[in-house]
Amino acid sequence: DRDRDRDRDRDRDRRRDSRDRDRKRKRSRERDRRSRDRDERRRREERERERERERKEREERERVRQMEEEKRRQEEELRFAEEEAELCERDKRTVFVYHLHPRVDSKVLSDFFSKAGKVRDVRLITDKKTGKSKGFGYIEFYDPSAVVGALAMQGYE
Repeated sequence: DRDRDRDRDRDRDRRRDSRDRDRKRKRSRERDRRSRDRDERRRREERERERERERKEREERERVRQMEEEKRRQEEELRFAEEEAELCERDKRTVFVYHLHPRVDSKVLSDFFSKAGKVRDVRLITDKKTGKSKGFGYIEFYDPSAVVGALAMQGYE
């Protein structure tokens, strides 16, 4: 009877030990799985943060590029407006002259029109092939009020 009890106790202990080992293995596997899951979750979150950072950097670069483009466009518009204003102002200071003798040069015209005001530029229009005067040109003055005096000189030879 004793032997039987002892064998029964030993079997019971073995089963209990086996269950305990199984439980420990199961807990260990569960811990490992949770650890892997946690590590994977951290890697995923890190990748998401990295993607978000890259997206923000791209957006920032695009925003800067757009701002630079807008600034360049505004500068171009300003330069165009200034050139347009300069041309408009230049037109107000310029007189068109025609029926000029073919031998008239810019020095003669400058001297003649300096009676009306200080001459800034004289442009005689010439034939590209022959280089001869076409008989007309433009006189630009420094002061727009000189244009009135130049127009009053019409008909002079």
